[in-house]
Amino acid sequence: FALWCKAEDKEENDVPKEEDLSVHRVMKIKERIFQLITERLSQGMSMDDVAEMCGYPSRDEFELVLKTYFVTIHNIEARLRKNDNK
Repeated sequence: FALWCKAEDKEENDVPKEEDLSVHRVMKIKERIFQLITERLSQGMSMDDVAEMCGYPSRDEFELVLKTYFVTIHNIEARLRKNDNK
């Protein structure tokens, strides 16, 4: 319901987290993932350990997925938005 309310009709805290689209933005998700990775690294885990924890056989494969995934999703969103303006 909160998605259809006018901004002046609701306070920011009234929007349930699962309905707040800013929480789902690609760059916000990327930021949260990198914060979690940083936390694990600061706890003494290696990047190899983090990759294994996330289900990847190697650090290289995990880092490649991280690099390409967000770029791919960002490009898809940008192309879809660009086509809205036609």
